[in-house]
Amino acid sequence: MVGNKTDGTAPHLLNRKSGPSITHFRSDRNRNRTDAKSRASFRDMLCFVFEPAPSSLTRTPVMQRSPFFEVQRRRGDKKTSLAGGRHGFTLIELMVVLVVIAILAGMLLPVLGSARRTAQVARVSVEIKSLEAAIAAFKLKYGVEPPSVFRLREDGAYTNDPIDRESLAVMRQIWPEYKATDGTPDLDGDGSKTSVYTMNGAECLVFFLGGPQMIASGGTSTPGSMTNSIPLGFSANPTNPFATGGTRVGPFFEFDAARLMDLDGDGVPEYVDPLPGQTMPYQYFSSYGGRGYRLRDLVNSSGSPITDDALAQFEVIPGTLKSVYYQTARPISSPSASSSASSPTHTIGYWNPKGFQIISPGFDGEYGKGGGYRDKKFFDDGSRPRTSQESSFENDNITNFSGGVLVR
Repeated sequence: MVGNKTDGTAPHLLNRKSGPSITHFRSDRNRNRTDAKSRASFRDMLCFVFEPAPSSLTRTPVMQRSPFFEVQRRRGDKKTSLAGGRHGFTLIELMVVLVVIAILAGMLLPVLGSARRTAQVARVSVEIKSLEAAIAAFKLKYGVEPPSVFRLREDGAYTNDPIDRESLAVMRQIWPEYKATDGTPDLDGDGSKTSVYTMNGAECLVFFLGGPQMIASGGTSTPGSMTNSIPLGFSANPTNPFATGGTRVGPFFEFDAARLMDLDGDGVPEYVDPLPGQTMPYQYFSSYGGRGYRLRDLVNSSGSPITDDALAQFEVIPGTLKSVYYQTARPISSPSASSSASSPTHTIGYWNPKGFQIISPGFDGEYGKGGGYRDKKFFDDGSRPRTSQESSFENDNITNFSGGVLVR
């Protein structure tokens, strides 16, 4: 037949241009979608068929095992992963973290506090060692250690008073060429030479290691108030060691001006330790080369206090220690029948019996009573018993014989 092709092509297509039509594209796209769905359904069916059987104790619902549910779950997982897969902490998780941090802080804070306290005690102990070295240098130069009670009169008008006699003896020993009755310069700069300075042990420590220029007016009981105190040592002129200017001997210790104070307002400074907030100074007591400590709180056979040294009251800061520390106090086994009522009933073995004692009041700024102490414990043999408050005051005292605080 005319118009027919031997290949069987329909007549109405003979005049069309060759190539795929729009219908072909649509058909192919639909066919691909159908094939993809079929393949997905077949794959899901395989997953369903070969899925491991659930445990007899936990039965999975039918809907969760259906191919449709599995496809939706997978699509949801894919959607989540495409979104980034990140989420914040829940409130419970945050609370757990906070609880753990609080527990760790509670465990660490006491340890850190103890370490800080130990470091502060070590710093005071190191400074006490430095003061010991300064006293040793003073002794090397002058042959004796600084006294722990001393009086200096600017006008040189010394009397027969016990402390005047003691002070003259000290000056003759340290400066044998100095004529004390000639007086001293105007040390406090008040325009006159009438001032009298009676120094306790804490003040002697600063005066003899720093020099006469440590005396100054205007200080208060607040550390750092002695701004006019200058550690310049003593004059090298043996006939006038208190003179200003010229060649100097010392100072034997470099005092931190921020820790100098004038507790009693007499113009002679004291020195506090480096503990934070400290308001009370180091106390210093000399044994005078082994002749014995003055400050002791013993009782006689009738229980009355023994006061056989009139200078002891000048040696200590008023209202603080009643005795230096001793490590033995043995009762006298057979006192003589002729012993007076004021004789001591104990023999005492002092700490540093031929040296000196330096005592810091510790963190609480309290010295306590002093007296019997050994093996990190206090005892009351030969003295009036301590009260519990006195013992608590002394626990954190730091000395040059205890290797840190008295009681750990």
